[in-house]
Amino acid sequence: MKDKPAIVGAATAGVDALEDPTDYWGLAQVVSARAVKDAGMTFRDIDGVVFITSVWPPERVLTSAAYLAQTLGIKPAWAKMIPYGGTPISEHFMWASMAIQAGLATNVLCVASENLNSRLTRGGVVEVFAKTANNSEWEYPFGPLLPSNFGMIAQRHMHEYGTTSEQLATIAVSARKWAALNPEAGMRTPITVEDVTSSKMISSPMRMFDMSLVSDGAAAAVVTLPERAHDGPNVPVRVMGFGECVDSQNLMFNKYLTKMPGLRKATDQALAMSGLARDELDIVYPYDPATISVVVELENMGFCEPGEGGEFVSDGKIEPGGSFPINTHGGLLACAHPGPSASMIQMVEAIRQLRGECGDRQVPDAKTALCLGEGGFYAWQVNVLGRE
Repeated sequence: MKDKPAIVGAATAGVDALEDPTDYWGLAQVVSARAVKDAGMTFRDIDGVVFITSVWPPERVLTSAAYLAQTLGIKPAWAKMIPYGGTPISEHFMWASMAIQAGLATNVLCVASENLNSRLTRGGVVEVFAKTANNSEWEYPFGPLLPSNFGMIAQRHMHEYGTTSEQLATIAVSARKWAALNPEAGMRTPITVEDVTSSKMISSPMRMFDMSLVSDGAAAAVVTLPERAHDGPNVPVRVMGFGECVDSQNLMFNKYLTKMPGLRKATDQALAMSGLARDELDIVYPYDPATISVVVELENMGFCEPGEGGEFVSDGKIEPGGSFPINTHGGLLACAHPGPSASMIQMVEAIRQLRGECGDRQVPDAKTALCLGEGGFYAWQVNVLGRE
């Protein structure tokens, strides 16, 4: 483990950190400063930056890691720009680790930020994602929205395996239980299975509480050389392994809606690099833009058999105090879904858990975590993190 790059600083920021909630760059700058301070460093110590593009068209054109480095006064710097969409959504630690191991940088600042809610509102987000996440020729002209796609996946899983809406609802209930313990979560009010199954229908069988939030938010982390892991004030968290594989970018190009061999391959890659087995993971962070996502991801990652996901999640094991804790911050369903920064927020939560900093929601003696990012439909990136 000691030869692995180490994450030594981490931070999150909500839009409440800014005077102007539409200041996308300000959000990135605030969270960068917090992460660098948390690492016990200054910007003069940073010589690498990894940044992800925005969903919002003006920033998507103008955003660059080089520009962020410039605004933060980091120079000279190795800079890596991650395009939004597909597997890159959670590639930060992979690129930082490879840069460090290749000698291109020594301290890499990884940043993701977005203010979807204050900039676009929920309706605007639905429209933008319909255009960007669907195939422009064969999907978008015919009117599918992201909730429509999740509805199709859920319908197919129910048809093939008998999964029920009540089983899916337990995922949303669990997310709220974790969020209730997280002061940064957007939705902390507890809900019941009946609340979920009686909420507004969005795309059958997906209801309002089956779907993720639309949020503002940012997260950042500092990755350093293996030998510098203990130089800072925090318990170092190692980048143990990562994997990446694409089943498709658009849903229509999948032969099966519920089978994702690419996800299994990416998970196997990350675990093989880490030297860990599935039963050695203390926390798992599926990517949860919808409740059905959690079910199909857990199945395809190999934590349960195909068709068993509904039963797997509905017996309490994924809730606080359960034997298989997931998304301990509340996930995209109850903490935040700010688009490009959702995966980084998830990974910062994993870092905090492994450092033992999560208070009432702390998983006892957590030493390992797996984080999943998904872009488009079925483009996967897996990170395995661990502490000594």
